[in-house]
Amino acid sequence: MKRVSATLTDPPELPLPSAIAIFGPTDALAATVKGLKRGKRVALFPSSVSRAAAMPKAKQKQRRKKYNYNVDRKKLNRAFRKRSAPKIKCAQIRHAWDSTKSVSKNLAEMGLAVDPNKAIPIPKDTKMELGQEAGTTTVRKPYVINELEYEASFPELKSETLSRDLIDYVKHMIQNHGENYKAMARDEKNYYQDTPKQIKRKISVYKRFYPEEYQVFISSLRPEKMEQ
Repeated sequence: MKRVSATLTDPPELPLPSAIAIFGPTDALAATVKGLKRGKRVALFPSSVSRAAAMPKAKQKQRRKKYNYNVDRKKLNRAFRKRSAPKIKCAQIRHAWDSTKSVSKNLAEMGLAVDPNKAIPIPKDTKMELGQEAGTTTVRKPYVINELEYEASFPELKSETLSRDLIDYVKHMIQNHGENYKAMARDEKNYYQDTPKQIKRKISVYKRFYPEEYQVFISSLRPEKMEQ
């Protein structure tokens, strides 16, 4: 900033807080600060303001970056590409996937379609048959479809289970009260504060999930009732 040489005929005057904020209580301005404390006003010229604004800022220490020669960059890049690549959950498609080709080409070689609307288009004319296709692609990996069809032919396994606490709760209610759901609701072990309908629903769920275990449990209760 250039120093202003022109003087003002009527210099501006600032009160104590403004003057201290600009200059600060330095030794060179000790007399000015004393005068300000007494309630006097001091004239501030542009030359003094430019001198305060031209003060340089303290430079921050910047740590020099060093190249690490002990790191294998090829290995890091390979691992990064592997992590960033999409994860294919289907094992058959994952084993037959070629990373050098696009998604549409990979699926076309397996006999699969990216867009079902293009694979089986809706005919504009009602007389057009659904089997007609505009373009055909050669299937180079038909074993993928065969493996998928073979896996889909197996029946679905039921993974629904009940907790052990709920099974013991249902067995206790059946063993002590039979089919009296109102008495089950008044039982002291009804920790869940279930209504008769809720208890009946839990028993029906237990029958549906474990039919064989339920039949064995009911058959084991019959001899006890005969003895009583």
